[in-house]
Amino acid sequence: MKNLKFRGKRKRRLFWVVFPVCLFFALYFLGSLLFDQLDKSIQHYEHKIGRILNDNGVVACWDFDDVEIHELVTAKVCFTKGTTLVKGHHGSARKFLPERNGYVRTPSSLALLSGNYTFTCWLSIPDPTRNQRIFRYMNVVDGWLTYYVFGSEKPLHAKLSETNGFVFVAVAVDGNAGQARLYIDGELKSSINIRKVVVKHDIVDFGQVKGCDRPEFMLDDVVFWRRCLSESEIDTFFFSKNSIKKHIASSYCMKLHVLKVVRGIFDNIISSIDWFNPLIHESKAMSSDISRYDLILSKRDLKVFREFGNYHVRNGINEYDTSERRAIGLLLNGSHIPARMEMVCNGDPGAYARKSFAIERNDFETSGKLVRFLFEPPEWHDFLPLLLIKKLSLALGTRCVSSELCAVTVNGVFDGVYFVNEVGAEVGRYSLVASGQWRDSLRSLPFSRDEVLKEYDLISAKLLPVLLADRRNPMNSIELRDMLEAQRDETKKALDRSESEHERTLIEMVREYMTEDVLLGGNPVVCYIVEDLDLSCREVRGVSIAYKSMTPDVLSDEGVVMRRLEESSEASLQLIMRYGSETVKKILVFTVIPADSKMPLLMLNIARKVTPDIRVISSVQLIEDAGRSKSDWIPSRIKLRGNSSLVHAKKHYFSIKMDAPHDFLDLGGSRYLLLTSCYRDPTFMHDKLSYDLFRSFSAQGKQRYSPRFYYVNLVINNEYHGIYGLSDKIDSSMLKFNMDVPPSCRPVLYKALGAHANFRGIHRHSYLQKEPHWKSGKYWGPYDQLITFIATADKREFAAGIEKILDVDNVIDFQILLNFTNNRDGVRHNLFLARDGGAGARFFIVPWDYDNAYLGSTWLSNHLFSRLKADLPGYIMRLKVRWDELRKRELSEVSIMERMDDMEDTLSDDVVRNFERWPMRDGGSFEGDVLDMRIWIKKRLIQMDKKIENMLVSVLKE
Repeated sequence: MKNLKFRGKRKRRLFWVVFPVCLFFALYFLGSLLFDQLDKSIQHYEHKIGRILNDNGVVACWDFDDVEIHELVTAKVCFTKGTTLVKGHHGSARKFLPERNGYVRTPSSLALLSGNYTFTCWLSIPDPTRNQRIFRYMNVVDGWLTYYVFGSEKPLHAKLSETNGFVFVAVAVDGNAGQARLYIDGELKSSINIRKVVVKHDIVDFGQVKGCDRPEFMLDDVVFWRRCLSESEIDTFFFSKNSIKKHIASSYCMKLHVLKVVRGIFDNIISSIDWFNPLIHESKAMSSDISRYDLILSKRDLKVFREFGNYHVRNGINEYDTSERRAIGLLLNGSHIPARMEMVCNGDPGAYARKSFAIERNDFETSGKLVRFLFEPPEWHDFLPLLLIKKLSLALGTRCVSSELCAVTVNGVFDGVYFVNEVGAEVGRYSLVASGQWRDSLRSLPFSRDEVLKEYDLISAKLLPVLLADRRNPMNSIELRDMLEAQRDETKKALDRSESEHERTLIEMVREYMTEDVLLGGNPVVCYIVEDLDLSCREVRGVSIAYKSMTPDVLSDEGVVMRRLEESSEASLQLIMRYGSETVKKILVFTVIPADSKMPLLMLNIARKVTPDIRVISSVQLIEDAGRSKSDWIPSRIKLRGNSSLVHAKKHYFSIKMDAPHDFLDLGGSRYLLLTSCYRDPTFMHDKLSYDLFRSFSAQGKQRYSPRFYYVNLVINNEYHGIYGLSDKIDSSMLKFNMDVPPSCRPVLYKALGAHANFRGIHRHSYLQKEPHWKSGKYWGPYDQLITFIATADKREFAAGIEKILDVDNVIDFQILLNFTNNRDGVRHNLFLARDGGAGARFFIVPWDYDNAYLGSTWLSNHLFSRLKADLPGYIMRLKVRWDELRKRELSEVSIMERMDDMEDTLSDDVVRNFERWPMRDGGSFEGDVLDMRIWIKKRLIQMDKKIENMLVSVLKE
């Protein structure tokens, strides 16, 4: 009996030992399948809810319940900054913070609405007397909630009462009945009659935009409907205890909630197992052979960085902004290096939001030059294929990405494993910026699929324990393994060939690999050769390589470049590759830049895909005098700019903001550079000629401001992007404003944007406040004073007062430039209204954006020009006298043709490369377009002579 009892106890003990082990392995083996199925089910129900909402007439819906803001019908992520996640009327809501310029940009367009539509939301405004913008058509003005309806100049409005609670706002537009109604908490507050509803194609965004007051409100459960809701439906949604999403698709919302809870439970189980797994410990990351960055931060700096990172992660902020840059101590693999650090909010963190940061350090290996590194969580990238490319390319001796995996400690405490990428030096042949670019790079390397996958498995096996050691990673061990397996699958797909394509031999792979980029040496790009080529690569994986120049007068067999003085020349190099009995040949072609090249080269290295919403980390370098003069790499941030060009131009415009004022060309003193592609101007001369002419109108005490414009060849991440116009930004720095003045008479700058910027009435929405900076709040007093005076002053008041507030001589010069160029876009918009600071300062006009000029034969005017002609005595005579002065000098045919000769001479050697990169749309030619422009200008000068003479005769007759 004792033996039986003993054996029973031993079995029970063995069971409690074996069962947890079996359970552990069962969970691990089933975990991946469970996670995969749960994620698919969650995605299925999210799409199902979106379809149900759409079937019920919902065009767009935001419930603001999640950290990341999604539009529920399309499941697309919204861009957000300056908001926090707070308790809402249903679940969570978004609070828009005035001190952070709260803003949410959605992917949804109002073009989806029809003549019958409804807007509903739950809104909380703590201070109803505070003027602010909810979104473009709904604002708070002097304690009234106003909503502008398409097809009506009169808004719907309702008086707001003081409350910190939420109110239900509904705007029902019935285009068929010609009526719009505003409801607050189900009660009709306002109604108006409307004409035909013409819906505008506006993107929906909430909160503060440029030129608007700072926001201070909370928003919850926002819905656009493509039908007019009845009063009973509005009452139903007001009294409902659920959000509209749950009200319409309650059963699916419950299933989705259960799935997310189950998913969270399984995630917690696996994470708990990982936490108590003795095989997973941070010491594995610290003892591995990856680089180690030891950051030494003060308590104050640590607090600032943590607050910045935690705020962005906690609220799902995806604006690519940065914290204050602070000096820190840095130990890199034991060596102390001076450095500065800043936290970086990533623009697209995906489902796993974590902190990232950038470090600037003096790199001793590059003579103490400043180098910037961006540290990001590895789950944000297909990081392992990039490390794979780096290892394979280094084995071949090729320039490659500078990315690596590293361990980071803060004040001696392990902080995690990061993926670090250098931003601020030459990026090498391979870059991670373009989406999917690594696939093409991987295919170009002379390795078979099996060799690449074998190397991938070696790197993966080495780095997996390092990744698992980072317990701060929000991904559990199963998800990490799945991530690496998914990246392996993507690598395999990138290397797979179609069945019809034969297997490449080694010598064929080497032939494809040996491109011009491999031999560039210190040259920026293939079409800009200013230094000798690097022909040291004489063998690749056993394939011997010999070189023979096909153009010995330009390039020797050793790669020595002989440059001509005034024009580019092609250098052809033959490669002879031998492997055993096989021999293959290949011709490579380079473009050698002339020794006296007149056009600088601007190099840009960018760490992320560029968008118009956020600036991404970059660095910039200017190369002048055909490579003989180079600036340092300057840290900067870049974004897309423009209006119609963002939609229509493949050759984008860019805005560069440097960390400190630059000294490029004579554009120094500002932190900004603007790059214009001239996509509508095949001559590249419209902007430069216009700006240069207007500045040439200057005289003593009568400065005429316009952007300074230079031609550059642009290279982005070692890829040639053609000829661009490089100019300074129209701001207080360019205009030399006096900033040391009282706030009551500070400088102002307004940019005209829309057709209503016509000097006839107060249309602030058609202007953009540039100075003072829009983030500091509205400052429209000087603008209102000017426009009101022009629009309403009687004839006597106008004649007596206009020159006290407006520089009429400047306006005359602007009117001459505008009509000479026939810039129809500049009559009402594409101009700046500026006024310096101090007593007695007057408004003046700065021209902008003349790429669509030099066409047609009309005389351009607006309300300001008309009033000056009609109500300012002697205006036309002054216009005629000024025209005659300029016709003898700056606007003489000889002077203009000489300017065009200089521009054509500067452009002539580079336009061929530009139009190879960006072919002309109409099949024309640069020379033909320049000739047409010359002919048009000669005719236009004659037309202007006659027009101004006739205007004077007409006035004298009157």
